[in-house]
Amino acid sequence: MLSFFVEERIAFGDRPVSQRRLAEEVLGKDAAFSPTPNAHVRIYLRRLRQRIAAYYVGAGASDPVVLSVTTGPYRLCVEPRSLARGGAAENGHHANGATKKVDRRQGKPIALVLTSELSAPGLDGDLKLLPALVPRALTQYLLGKDGLVAIGPVPRDQLSDPACESPVARTSAAEFLLEGTMSVGPYQADGKRSLEVVVRMHEIDTGKHVWSRTCTETVDVRDLVTTAEMVAARLAATILAANA
Repeated sequence: MLSFFVEERIAFGDRPVSQRRLAEEVLGKDAAFSPTPNAHVRIYLRRLRQRIAAYYVGAGASDPVVLSVTTGPYRLCVEPRSLARGGAAENGHHANGATKKVDRRQGKPIALVLTSELSAPGLDGDLKLLPALVPRALTQYLLGKDGLVAIGPVPRDQLSDPACESPVARTSAAEFLLEGTMSVGPYQADGKRSLEVVVRMHEIDTGKHVWSRTCTETVDVRDLVTTAEMVAARLAATILAANA
């Protein structure tokens, strides 16, 4: 069940999960299952919260990031340990005026980063999927990395300008927003195209630009999933190096 919540968070951000979906997709109930009179899902959710709490008291006591499942609507909450301990955030939302702190582990900063879909208005055909596929693969790659944890990605239509001041960014547990642009060149003789991704990191509290990085690859756009994973791995290495 926890894996399901993590996958939902990666794929759809802060969108809540219904009891019916948990019943059908996690517990194997059929479509006729009704969660209103049946407490089956709620019992499993309570057990999950108990096991998560026990983990953070024991083996996970020094983990830099704390996961929890809200009591309803049901969604995964991701917080730095400093916020989870101090109560500065509740259900993933910062308290007004709270100062966000970055926890430390073995001398390295632990930063929560909210990723967004890339801006790429010039893409056509199947290529229009890449601006969403690359951040999704990137988030999965960075999730749990020592030094940086990414959450998201957030659809472009949920971000205003400037993006770091958007409500979806302000109410997240993240301290930074990663956004960027994507562009592709013409087809080459081997059927491949050049792809350039520029990513930018901003502090969510202040809107301050932290850094920008550019990744250029020659890719086979006929396999979008493989292309997205390859570009995300390259971007992840670049981002981790910049964050070091």
